[in-house]
Amino acid sequence: GQGVKQDYNKAKQYYERATELGDSKAMVNLGFLYANGQGFKQDYNKAKQYYERAIELGDSKAMFSLGALYANGRGVKQDYNKAKEYYERAAELGNSNAMFSLGLIYENGQGVKQDYNKAKQYYERAIELGDSDSMVNLGFLYINGQGVKQDYNKAKEYFERAIELGDSNAIFNLGLLYTNGQGVKQDYNKAKEYYERAIELG
Repeated sequence: GQGVKQDYNKAKQYYERATELGDSKAMVNLGFLYANGQGFKQDYNKAKQYYERAIELGDSKAMFSLGALYANGRGVKQDYNKAKEYYERAAELGNSNAMFSLGLIYENGQGVKQDYNKAKQYYERAIELGDSDSMVNLGFLYINGQGVKQDYNKAKEYFERAIELGDSNAIFNLGLLYTNGQGVKQDYNKAKEYYERAIELG
């Protein structure tokens, strides 16, 4: 959709041709179009098939995407163990989304024993790759003292790093720190500024 009118049918035709030539990125993109019902009827089963084909070619994005289908029970029976398995494979290949998702699984104890320390480790790995969602979640671990010593200053640092990447959740959370005077001097005006910025970014 950059400089051209968005045309899902054209995209689908292009991806199908590329898929026939064994292009794993095209397979993932087709899977994504089917999973989101963009341009045609939503079909998680078809999405799953395309992801599986791309996984055979070692595509980490496909591994992450199939893991997400299992984590959310979309087109498959919800299965956190299977999700974890695919996320781990993708994380081994350096996929930061998978690392973030593994952090979430451990933070929330989904299909695994809740383990804040493991969550922290996955978030830190994803942060090394610039993942702002992991910065936000690790900030919360520091606010709540989960798997780490409670440290509002560290939380603030992670939120600020995520803000540099344009993360609206981080902006809102920094506003909360100013509202509550956690790690910063309580400042309702500053908090209000952050809330307004977060709303602007959506």
